[in-house]
Amino acid sequence: DARFRDQIALLMIDNGHQYVCAVRGCGAHTGLTIDHVVPLSRGGTDSLDNLQFMCARHNSEKGDSSP
Repeated sequence: DARFRDQIALLMIDNGHQYVCAVRGCGAHTGLTIDHVVPLSRGGTDSLDNLQFMCARHNSEKGDSSP
């Protein structure tokens, strides 16, 4: 649901997340997705400290991997 994603994005920004792709050197600030740093399938959670903004390209490339 888009409204729920918008609320999560605002919470992330309020908690200090920069609204820019988390991949160093990317700099994208439009068309961002919300990514789990540690994917849920690998034991990650929906907590704010496990979420980051990523552009669609980098999120797709990352897939189900962890840093």
